[in-house]
Amino acid sequence: MASPGRKEGPPVARSFSFRLAAGGELGLAAAVAPAVPIARPVRFVTLTVQDAQRRDVTRTMRVTDTLQGLMDHYYDMVGSAGTRRAGRFVFDGKRLKGKQTPEELGMKNRDKIDFFVDLSATDDGGDVEPAVYVTVKVVVVDMKGRTMERTLQSTHKLQVVMDAYYDSVPDVSRGVGKFLYDGGQLQGWQTLAQLKMDDKDEIEIDFLADMMGGGGPPGRWAATAAEQPPVPAYLDLRTAPSLMAANNFY
Repeated sequence: MASPGRKEGPPVARSFSFRLAAGGELGLAAAVAPAVPIARPVRFVTLTVQDAQRRDVTRTMRVTDTLQGLMDHYYDMVGSAGTRRAGRFVFDGKRLKGKQTPEELGMKNRDKIDFFVDLSATDDGGDVEPAVYVTVKVVVVDMKGRTMERTLQSTHKLQVVMDAYYDSVPDVSRGVGKFLYDGGQLQGWQTLAQLKMDDKDEIEIDFLADMMGGGGPPGRWAATAAEQPPVPAYLDLRTAPSLMAANNFY
């Protein structure tokens, strides 16, 4: 209520501001705007399962993926239908469960998981015969320096590795880019046996993203191309000799 004898004037618009702890001012509209959730970066970890025969099975996975995928991958590599789930996976002295994740267990890159055969879980209670196989660790390295590792049998097609790489990098479209080894482009139908890989070998495959198809900034594969002078859409006969010389056409 107005005081006696005091004349009321027109309402005066007042500005409001919110001062941040680090200094500066934040406008009212910005202060009341809903916060935009920040997407957490996807983190990966490379884990290895090692059994009593000193066989190593490696797989790169998201830290939020369940360990069941790694367990199934181990059985696919070294076991048979009768030995699946006939053992226990142990990390840091504790038996692992398939529903657990590397994140909740605090696993770090290159951690090892031990596999022990559970004799009571086999069909005849006896020893488990290891499968006859040849395994090769395949490492895919892209232009951002990211690596994806997977242990495969020599008869597996390389498409398995290619699909695993695309699944692990959301910023690269499936089917975009080339997988290179020893100077040649690999095809999904090829196998490690066709590449003359022996047991316990390790093969490193380079992934080169198509510049027109995304996949991040150019890396060392594109350095040479980036240094070349641009080629015009039309050819000017007056500059043709110097242009051809700059591109090593002579």
